[in-house]
Amino acid sequence: MGKRIIALLAGWLLPLSAMPQVADIFYYEIEPGKAVEAYELLNEAAKIADETDMTLALHFQRYGPGGDGVVIWAEFYEDAFHREKVRYKGEAWEQYFNDKWYPQTALRPIDSYSMALIDEPESGVFVVDQYSFAPRPNLETEAISAMKETQKMFEDAGFKVDLWMQDEGSLGHLEFVALSTTWEERAANLKRLSEDPRIGSLRTLWFDSRELAEPVSQRTFYNIKLAN
Repeated sequence: MGKRIIALLAGWLLPLSAMPQVADIFYYEIEPGKAVEAYELLNEAAKIADETDMTLALHFQRYGPGGDGVVIWAEFYEDAFHREKVRYKGEAWEQYFNDKWYPQTALRPIDSYSMALIDEPESGVFVVDQYSFAPRPNLETEAISAMKETQKMFEDAGFKVDLWMQDEGSLGHLEFVALSTTWEERAANLKRLSEDPRIGSLRTLWFDSRELAEPVSQRTFYNIKLAN
């Protein structure tokens, strides 16, 4: 925990150009019989984001806690200052929240947190495999180094990979995010990964020995634009 606090404080001492990309993540549960209303709400938000230069990725979950009744709303910013500059700015957002979002009964909030990017960001519309881990006390640096080694294995299999550290609203979990542009590409990537002779050591490190971190959750979800 001490290392994490020092790392986060150090981020605020960096020049603006060196501050990490950040993301705000919100999880919602779709109320029974409200899937169509939820999709319409999300689709309208995506259109407003495109019109107001906000980077907003909206997803339906396929696998993970809560099953396929979960929505992931993800906002991405260049840094914390950029967040304050562009987040929900303009009349279109004000009208959307007042007329559509606040009165809606389709989505119930279940979790939220912010994240800071550890590596270089990937952009696009993706199928997402998200693995969350809780680093062991005083082993966060070692866990991140191991994640970067695991990243190379996933990239060799064809995935794009983002590494994140959860921040406000969380317990400081690390997120390993593997990205594919289609479900077919994901299937091919997973096949290549399963054939990699290094896969046994990966399973041992992250799911058997758990010497650096404890697995917390695994989710698979997809951008709503892939549902169109």
